[in-house]
Amino acid sequence: MNPISTPSTQPWTGFLERVGVPAYVSDANWDLRDSNDMFDEIFEAGHRPRNIMEWALLDPVAKTYLGDWAQVWAPPMAAQLRLAISQRPQDPQLGELGERVARDPLAGPIYQGVDPADPGLPDGACRPLWHAARQQYVVAAISVAELYTPPGARLVFVIVPRPAGSPPAGERRPFDV
Repeated sequence: MNPISTPSTQPWTGFLERVGVPAYVSDANWDLRDSNDMFDEIFEAGHRPRNIMEWALLDPVAKTYLGDWAQVWAPPMAAQLRLAISQRPQDPQLGELGERVARDPLAGPIYQGVDPADPGLPDGACRPLWHAARQQYVVAAISVAELYTPPGARLVFVIVPRPAGSPPAGERRPFDV
């Protein structure tokens, strides 16, 4: 578990520990607030992103993790960023991220070309994703739930196939809050 403790995300720690798939909580600006060990295993040790959107659109490493980045991952993420900025134009963190993405030679043209009215929300979308612990690409289905608190926070499940020969998920325990 790698929580960044804030009163609004602490209750999710117990839940995330017991979820049988990689999962994380991010705030309205896509800052990673909490995650489970299965999510952390997707990344090389110490390279878990601090901000999911910034990592996905600007980090060169992300372009290798996110298979078919320019066609499959970047357009819906850029559209979601543009939509968030249009809904919260006073947010300096979002505005600064949007400016950096717009200036980026790879992400900029994608960002400028997407329609924020059609953010291509990721629920159920299957996308290729590099899994560092498995040392292979997996097909990940992304499912997102918006949380009530803090406003705009998201609970994201990254559903990946179990490794060949792995046992079924263990006994589920009720989570402690």
